[in-house]
Amino acid sequence: MSVVPDNEAEHRSSPSRSRLRLGPKAILVFGASIAGTAIRFVLQIVLIRWLGTAGFGSFVFARQWGELLAKLPDRGYVLGSVRFIPRYLAAEDRPRHHGVLRRALTLTTRNGIFIVAVAVLIGLSMGQDSSVLLGFTLALVISLAGLLRAAVQGSHHYTSATVLLELGQPLSMGAGMALLWYFDQLTVITALLVVFIAWLLVALLELVLLNRITPADVRRSEPIYEDDEWNRSTGQLFLAQLGIAVINISDVLIVGIVVGTVEAGIYAIATRIAAIGRIANAAVESLVSPQIAAAANDGPAGYPTIQRMIDRAIRISIWPSVAFAVFAIATATPVLEFIGRDFAGGRNVLILLVLSNLSDAVSGPSGHVVSLVGSERTYARIMLLNAVALVAFGLLGGALFGLIGVAVVRTAVNVSWNAALFGVARRQFGLWCLPSARTIRFRS
Repeated sequence: MSVVPDNEAEHRSSPSRSRLRLGPKAILVFGASIAGTAIRFVLQIVLIRWLGTAGFGSFVFARQWGELLAKLPDRGYVLGSVRFIPRYLAAEDRPRHHGVLRRALTLTTRNGIFIVAVAVLIGLSMGQDSSVLLGFTLALVISLAGLLRAAVQGSHHYTSATVLLELGQPLSMGAGMALLWYFDQLTVITALLVVFIAWLLVALLELVLLNRITPADVRRSEPIYEDDEWNRSTGQLFLAQLGIAVINISDVLIVGIVVGTVEAGIYAIATRIAAIGRIANAAVESLVSPQIAAAANDGPAGYPTIQRMIDRAIRISIWPSVAFAVFAIATATPVLEFIGRDFAGGRNVLILLVLSNLSDAVSGPSGHVVSLVGSERTYARIMLLNAVALVAFGLLGGALFGLIGVAVVRTAVNVSWNAALFGVARRQFGLWCLPSARTIRFRS
């Protein structure tokens, strides 16, 4: 995998210029995200055809447990890397740069092994089947890959980090699935093994990339550990990250627990299709987040730069998101029927989730603004409260109304936290994280 170079010298010498030149990089990241999503979508259809609706539901249920547990090991250093590494790069503080990298990797690896071991022991004591136990082990490799991507992203190589993840992981999965299909060995267990190997490969490639882009004098320096400051910030970011994970992942688990694993597969396909509408938004956020963190170091003097970044991010991402929402709602039934007749019942769920994700695009990078500019405690509270609401009301909605009940709760929660973050950004920093006539015009 080749490295897409980001001009670090330009970033240092002309920060305002580099911060505002999002277009070409956004197109590259967006293209990689589109390609990766297309590959993943094809793989989902292959799995459904080969495993059947019930087998696919079991696969999704196990994988979602791994993705949820993957948010625990790093203890907030994923978002912390995006926050601290740009600061140390700008200040050329090599010892602390080295220290935060070592601390993050050590904690994530150690905690990941511990969490997987505990989850497997609990699963065995509860009589969980082997697919769920294998799903737990995904937590270690997914958390490592996420942390390493954040470290690369924080080093201003955000295009490389995104291209590697968006293309490397699904291509590796595709190659593994093709081999299993050729030898007639594609089962729920072997498919989960392929997912594990694909994430492990991505983590190793990201580690190689991080080693390549980290200056040699940083690696040679004696690390300095600012544990007090890091723990204060990353602790709050960890709670926020946990809340985000619960919001993004637990609805599929709720369906699997309350309604059934077959329905969990149907719901998961709807979430995968709806998530396409977030590609543009996620691509732009991956570009602006380290730059927002860098501008935030200037205090209120950096707010005008942050506002320009917000405007630019919304301008780039809003139109593709709206266009996809219109298309997805209009074609929901034929698309789901093409995947499988059993999935056509998820039409209303898909429509709700598309509208839910549209609220993310409309609010722009509000989460990064609140968490990186200095209100990580408020950010954590908002995300945790909404996560608790999703679990409580999602369980109730699923028990009473099935798939549609969970989807309604998920949509309401998405709108709720986006509205809350907009209010905090506006009230505390005077930053506007919504479209306006200024931000949505076609001309930059």
